[in-house]
Amino acid sequence: MTPAIQVRDLRTSLGGRPVLDGISFDVDPGERVGLTGPNGAGKSTLLRILAGWSGYDAGAVEVLGHPLPSAERSLRDRVVLVPDVPTFYLELTAAEHVRFIAQARRMPDGAADGVQLLDRVGLGRSRDAYPSSYSRGMQIKLALVLALMARPAVLLLDEPWGAIDGESVGTVADLVEERLGPAGTLVVVSHVWPAGTRRDRDLVLRDGRVSAGSR
Repeated sequence: MTPAIQVRDLRTSLGGRPVLDGISFDVDPGERVGLTGPNGAGKSTLLRILAGWSGYDAGAVEVLGHPLPSAERSLRDRVVLVPDVPTFYLELTAAEHVRFIAQARRMPDGAADGVQLLDRVGLGRSRDAYPSSYSRGMQIKLALVLALMARPAVLLLDEPWGAIDGESVGTVADLVEERLGPAGTLVVVSHVWPAGTRRDRDLVLRDGRVSAGSR
């Protein structure tokens, strides 16, 4: 089986300080992996590299069999990152974001699907508001809706659960599982997962290295 994610001797630094210092690991298709470790361990940096958002100094990274960052454009709809602080277009409402994504990704039924997703995560009544007026939890929900509209093969989430209210976190987690399906791959930076959520293993980063969970 070809890994969904394959990382070999990955090294990168920021401001001359090593952030990831020779890490290697695989993630199989369909796995649900928690990425944990202390602050500053390089978790967010790793997610950005896996999404093709950032380059790196040395090593090799392949996602869905394609090398990164050179294949980032071809993987853009199949590998999606929701960062811990999502960004939105200031002049677009939530509903307009949904319509924009549907048009940009050429989804004939995407706008209707996105509106349904907004309802499911509890944003239906505020869909005509601007994301800048949303709480952080609401912004995370909107970012997840926009990500899940594409039904990505690999979904990367950076600290999503803590910001979402307790009443709807289970619903949102279930929606992530539903949209990924058994073949989709999930990597989540989080120390706490919603009750009942599937997690196959933890990949632990410490001091720029994988200290547990690799294979």
